[in-house]
Amino acid sequence: MKIWSIKAMVNVIILFLMSLVLSANGEGLTVSLVPVDAEKMVIVPPEQIDGWNSEINLVDTLWTSCAGNPGGIGFDTSGEYLKYITLNITEQMQGRRTTCYVRAKFSLSSAVLNELDYLTFGIRFDDGFIAYINGVEVASANAPLNPNYRSSASQPHEAQSMLWFDISNHLDKLQAGENLLALHGMNVQSSSPDFLMQFELLARKNYQNNFVSDLPIMIINSDGKVPVNANTIRYGSIGIINNGAGKNHKLTDSINDHSGRLVITQNSTAYDYPKNHFFITLKDEQEHTQNASLLGMPAGDEWVLYAPYNDKTLVRTALMGTVAHHMGHGSAPQLCHLFLNDDYIGLYLLMEKDNPHPNRINIEAPGQEGDALTGGYILSLQKARSADGFDSTIEPFRNAPYPIRYLYNFPGPEAITQAQKEYIQSYMNSFEMDVLKSIDLASAVDYFLLNEVAKNVDAYRDHTILYKDRESVNSRLFIKSVLDFNNSCGNTTLYNGDQVEGWQLSLLSQAATVSGDSMFVPLWWQQLFHQVEFTRALYKRWNALMLSEDFVVEKIDSLYTLLQNDAVLNFERWPVIAKPIEPYAHVGETYDDDFDFMYLWMIDRLDWIGTAMEDFASSVDAKETHVSAFGLEQNYPNPFNPQTTISYYLPTSSHVVLRIYNVRGALVSELVNNNQLAGEHTIQWDARNQPSGIYLYEIIADKFSQTRRMLLIR
Repeated sequence: MKIWSIKAMVNVIILFLMSLVLSANGEGLTVSLVPVDAEKMVIVPPEQIDGWNSEINLVDTLWTSCAGNPGGIGFDTSGEYLKYITLNITEQMQGRRTTCYVRAKFSLSSAVLNELDYLTFGIRFDDGFIAYINGVEVASANAPLNPNYRSSASQPHEAQSMLWFDISNHLDKLQAGENLLALHGMNVQSSSPDFLMQFELLARKNYQNNFVSDLPIMIINSDGKVPVNANTIRYGSIGIINNGAGKNHKLTDSINDHSGRLVITQNSTAYDYPKNHFFITLKDEQEHTQNASLLGMPAGDEWVLYAPYNDKTLVRTALMGTVAHHMGHGSAPQLCHLFLNDDYIGLYLLMEKDNPHPNRINIEAPGQEGDALTGGYILSLQKARSADGFDSTIEPFRNAPYPIRYLYNFPGPEAITQAQKEYIQSYMNSFEMDVLKSIDLASAVDYFLLNEVAKNVDAYRDHTILYKDRESVNSRLFIKSVLDFNNSCGNTTLYNGDQVEGWQLSLLSQAATVSGDSMFVPLWWQQLFHQVEFTRALYKRWNALMLSEDFVVEKIDSLYTLLQNDAVLNFERWPVIAKPIEPYAHVGETYDDDFDFMYLWMIDRLDWIGTAMEDFASSVDAKETHVSAFGLEQNYPNPFNPQTTISYYLPTSSHVVLRIYNVRGALVSELVNNNQLAGEHTIQWDARNQPSGIYLYEIIADKFSQTRRMLLIR
């Protein structure tokens, strides 16, 4: 049995109490006109009843009342439908008749009626039905052309999930005051063993006058409001309403964060979810690429609008993006509501795109010869094996059905020259033969930690960025994780993603586990994981980062608080709660159920990693007792914001000077100037008061000196 700390239990209680606030304050725009548990009057008609579906004040003394959950009307000799049924009509209907009439009255004020712009009808039925509002047919399935009290369904239909019908074109059938929703349910034949009608009628207030959120609102319109579909490029406009934390945001507020032109493309998800990611590139009025700061993040030209859909907490990627920011990698994603061509499409994460930019991946385009040919390049590992790139010469495992494929990101497939292709392919071939010699170890450690904390099933073989600068700047290969963690933090059973134990790298490297897939972990990852230099750096980084239970719980709590009033707006648009969305591991009945599952999973995962890390402690002890030469390690993280750690080695007691310089050679800080004992030493530099840019750090110890570069990105 798992024994939680007092701190963990206190945080779980706090989260529960916060969920009560969400239930009380998280009001959306949906108006429940006829809920599933509403009172309904039911009859299995022995004869035709005039006005049954239109007369609000019909005398119904012979009808039977049905009220309360689960709200359904029907029967089932097998018992399968009984969980949906409140009123069982076996005696009245089975073996005798095929039609059932249902009436549900509801009231609407003129004030609410005037605000409605969307009407939807949901029903779980077996076998057919016709729905009427105030006597007018608004929806039907498997119904005859001329129905009467003896009608049968035209074909069988098994009641599975609730089916929804957009009947907004019938909003004009509603009226201020009393209204009537009437249902004609039909069985395919009187001898059928089952019958069911469970339904509800919902409306929504218009967004323009009623949408109020705690989070910023992004409004994008393509030119002519042409739909933005997969693999299409649309020009358009963007405006952001950002009134600040703790303030309301309304569609009627002024655009106050950014306003301008853009290019937008849709990036479809692997499971063809209806809620999709988007890439945007900012433009000026002349359609030139433009840099701008959005939602307080450092200025950039290319951005990602990331769609949490199967992640019903809405925060897994936001959480891991916050952890990446804590590590010194990029800015934390920002939550916002997105309107596209006047349609509200839910909560999104605005994120920085991994493109060449001084505030993103700070590399220049490669040239055609000399040092300029050696950088910079950006490659990626993705699912899209058919995209332009090149195959590794080393199998991920013996007799693998596919090779590892590196894709060209920058320069892109249309821009990269033959000379550049030959160079980067040759570099990667050499890299794979001796990864420890060429990898930026700090970036590999951070990539590992970020994806292992989340137990990301797509890590190492997908969602991976590799980039290299010019040899004169830095000859090593850097690795970076794309922020896509919907299928992580316990949210899938794929590749044991729901289990808190185990290194995901080890599992995904097993041929027997992944041989039926098309994506594999490069062999060099497995080799790196077994190098003492890697595990030593991993152990030290884990302890330096202090990714404790308290730290992560605090981040989760803050995200929950941020969403406590706004999540309901997303789920009105995308009603996924209590539904299995592939590739799921848990289906909660409420938003809080899903959130609690992730919350507790993260606590258990961090506990497991903390214990497993002790396996690497010996590699640190061994190194620290056998320092044989002077050395200055690359700082980690690098790039960083605003803190980074510098390590160095002294084989003998020495007088040490360690200084930081800017690129102009001006002294920025002197971190060390004293006598120190032999061994490994670390020191942290806090650059919170320094501007973004390249910095040099130099060590002088006796007759030894060495200088390295590091990059601060705000």
